[in-house]
Amino acid sequence: MPPVHDPADPEVLRAIGRVIFQFSQLEARLFTCTSELVDPADQFISLVILARENFSRLEELFATLLLERIGCGLTERIIREQQPEIVAAIRDKTPRLLEAIKHARESRNALLHAKWQPIHR
Repeated sequence: MPPVHDPADPEVLRAIGRVIFQFSQLEARLFTCTSELVDPADQFISLVILARENFSRLEELFATLLLERIGCGLTERIIREQQPEIVAAIRDKTPRLLEAIKHARESRNALLHAKWQPIHR
């Protein structure tokens, strides 16, 4: 059985606040990276396209666009610049990155949507 923590405990509240803050930082970074993948030349168009997307949809778009960009112009430019090891590293690390993002979302949701009840002593 997992440890029981009193949700009214200030330490518990601070920890929950840190999770919320860190997740919002992840969401902002994911939004920025996805917008750059949508249209690297025109950030305004990217922002218009992504403005109403939720986190799960951003995850999907980021994964799809990243893998697409690795397979086309981005890859060609890197290879032309004689840096094929960057392409290999991106291809190697992308599945782990996507899994880490998914895990962060699931963990955050499990924490924030848990049934919190005070401990009566």
